[in-house]
Amino acid sequence: MSFVWIMTFQGTVWGASLWNTYFSDSTLATRRCGFDEIVFADDLNAFRKFLNNTDNATILAQLTRCQQELHDWGSANIVTFESSKESLHILSHTDFHGSSFKLLGVTFDLQLIMSTAVQECATEGHWRLSSLLHCRRFFAIQDLILQYKSQVLSFLEYRTCAVSHAADSHLNILDAVQRRLLRNLNLTIFDALNTFNLAPLSCRRDIANLGIIYRSITNRGPLQLRKIFRLDTSLRRTSPRWCSHRFQTRDDTSSLHRDYINRSTYGYVRIFNLLPEVVFYDGENDGPIPVANFQRNLTQLLKLASHETERWEEIFAHDMLC
Repeated sequence: MSFVWIMTFQGTVWGASLWNTYFSDSTLATRRCGFDEIVFADDLNAFRKFLNNTDNATILAQLTRCQQELHDWGSANIVTFESSKESLHILSHTDFHGSSFKLLGVTFDLQLIMSTAVQECATEGHWRLSSLLHCRRFFAIQDLILQYKSQVLSFLEYRTCAVSHAADSHLNILDAVQRRLLRNLNLTIFDALNTFNLAPLSCRRDIANLGIIYRSITNRGPLQLRKIFRLDTSLRRTSPRWCSHRFQTRDDTSSLHRDYINRSTYGYVRIFNLLPEVVFYDGENDGPIPVANFQRNLTQLLKLASHETERWEEIFAHDMLC
């Protein structure tokens, strides 16, 4: 949902602060209906979990009730709702309702297959790459790689954690963008990694998901993620032979269906807990190192593996534990 600003003008120095104060109690309306909410500026997304055996009519009735409560709040506070941006959705693998929607620039389908988001991203990525390759005769390979990282790779990876759980058949469409670059530059994935620090997109997705977990357990990520990924305080390092690192994370998904969990960020908890202690140090910080340094250490570990094993692209992948 989005709202029309009436009493607080956009663009003023105090506009944002006044709006946040004025708008903050809108969440009380959604919470009265048992919904959680995520607010970004003047956008509010309310959501609630239901059991699989709950019929859609009951769910839609609850959604409509929450919407009406928010409308009543708006009437009392002189806030007008933009009807074109209001929508109701039921996400389910089998019994979904509504149409695909965009959230922070990513298209979500109701089954969370993410095929539409991947296809849109790959199409735009190929277009950008084509524009870059048209000028390749004017640049050295190193310069082309830098241009690719800034103009294409940054765009492809914006959606990484939203699409990383998609099926391989969908992700291969996305990975084809970088494979096309390497093919045109006559580079192997080994040379791209070790010479130009350009890991395969699948490896970069693995490292990104591990970085999210590390950022959350060191209290640097959004509050919502910090509630999901937490340190396992039940473990005690009582022996110098203890082989696991000090950031062991709770895995609260052991009772859930692995097909839904393994490919998502939740599934990377098991990979994270098996990481060697060395990736959590940079030689300068006694406490938790920056997330960028943590991911850099993972990349260095990937480079070492590329010289020692044939399946080095999969050392951080969930498939290694299946």
